[in-house]
Amino acid sequence: KEVWERSNVHSLTPYTVTDYTEFELCIKNVQENGYALDNEENEPGVRCIAACLNAPLNHSRYAFSISAPVNRMGNARIKELAHHILQTRKQIEMALRS
Repeated sequence: KEVWERSNVHSLTPYTVTDYTEFELCIKNVQENGYALDNEENEPGVRCIAACLNAPLNHSRYAFSISAPVNRMGNARIKELAHHILQTRKQIEMALRS
């Protein structure tokens, strides 16, 4: 919350999260789902799905994402792609351990 309060939080699109309570809900969803979703918050018409690579002591330093136009990434497609993101994350983490 301290970082949020020190930051210049402003809307980039009509969908940008600028309310701290809504932001907390987004973070909770990320923790529950294992991936983050940018639902046109940064750029109108673009959705992104991202996942971090887990590191020791919860100090993740790397992440990857996929982006697509909203018309090609509806809610059903997000679920499908999120599955692939989580599987890819697992494969990368396993490869890094060996």
